[in-house]
Amino acid sequence: MAYEVILFSSNQKLTTKTEIDESQFTPADFNEILENYFLKLSFDKVLTIEANENFRRIVGKDFDFEYFHTEELQGNLYGKNAILESVELAKKNNLQIFDLSSGESIDLENPEINGYSEFENYRAQILEGENLLRKI
Repeated sequence: MAYEVILFSSNQKLTTKTEIDESQFTPADFNEILENYFLKLSFDKVLTIEANENFRRIVGKDFDFEYFHTEELQGNLYGKNAILESVELAKKNNLQIFDLSSGESIDLENPEINGYSEFENYRAQILEGENLLRKI
């Protein structure tokens, strides 16, 4: 199960409950930002960057990050390290992260508020629901 996020560039500083003001969005070349960020990481963290037209997949130690290159970056993160790396990426490049499953922005200074542990709780609820449906 993937952790679905949107990365975007904005002049607005967001915390978890902040309303997003799309008029403050700024252009960004996410493909360049992500590839430069992950290429600078040590080789023990990033294993490969796969590219196919506008689709990218970054495979690292204990994480995968899949995305399509668009004006905003919507991606699927796999593994706890993916969210941690995404937060660092966002901080270093003045980006914001929106969590599609919770409908909230991730507070980059306090990502534990709605970061990976909340995703794990959400995932557990879904899996529990699926198990209940199988029993019916």
